[in-house]
Amino acid sequence: MKFWRNRYNADYDYLTARGGGGYKHSLLELWAKLGLDYFLKKIRFLHEFFERNGRNKLRDSGCDCGNIYGFTPHKAFTLAEVLITLGIIGIVAAMTLPSVIGNAQKEATAAKVHKFYNTINNALQLAIVEHGDVENWMGEPKDLTYEENLEFLQRYFLKHIKINRFDKCKPNNNSNAVCFYLTSGGMVAFKYDINGGDFTYYVNGRYERGPRNEFWFQFNKIDGMTDDGVVIHNTLNRKITVEPYTFGWDGKNETLNTSERGCAGENPLYCTKILQLNNWKFPKDYAW
Repeated sequence: MKFWRNRYNADYDYLTARGGGGYKHSLLELWAKLGLDYFLKKIRFLHEFFERNGRNKLRDSGCDCGNIYGFTPHKAFTLAEVLITLGIIGIVAAMTLPSVIGNAQKEATAAKVHKFYNTINNALQLAIVEHGDVENWMGEPKDLTYEENLEFLQRYFLKHIKINRFDKCKPNNNSNAVCFYLTSGGMVAFKYDINGGDFTYYVNGRYERGPRNEFWFQFNKIDGMTDDGVVIHNTLNRKITVEPYTFGWDGKNETLNTSERGCAGENPLYCTKILQLNNWKFPKDYAW
């Protein structure tokens, strides 16, 4: 231990000369008291010393350095090697994490939309058992008021769905739609007009438009119609179930994105249909 004793005495004398002595410190405390620069300087010195002389030479000289101050020296990575490795890991993570997070968000969103589809249709089938054929639920087609929409919902749907509350959607825009909030998460806007019923499911529970959050469904909808008044008999327009919104769709897959109500446009009403046709998974070209 002569090597360490000599090192300690030299460093203690240096500290005393700077006015920092007065009591005995451990060697590490002594170096820390002398300041960070001095401490790092000593660490570099020890590193160079061990590299130059090696543990075997120290042992041959009579120094028992196998367990100095509670640790055993081993070969290890240098600081530069560790920093380079961490840098590479950081770069790879920065490149891959957004994709991983995005895919997880898509899967979670698709699962929630599919769950709502099952939930609303289970409620509809229970209502059919109780009230008969859906097409007989309404009289002459017309735009319902908020109160009429609420009464319709309560009679046929809400009694079969677990919700936290309901209120008037977008009151500042004079909307007649009823919004109800599912206990499982999400907000649903419902209105019934002259063309039939619309359910709009907002995944995050707030009225935020866009193909990530807004998913439209239709209920007992009339067949679509062209601008010239020609009826489009859409075989996908099932009236006995709540289905993804396809009102006015010409049946061509490409127009689910490119038409006026296409998912890639400013009024993305057909997004849910794209999801359904892809087995309730977002396709790679989805306008996410």
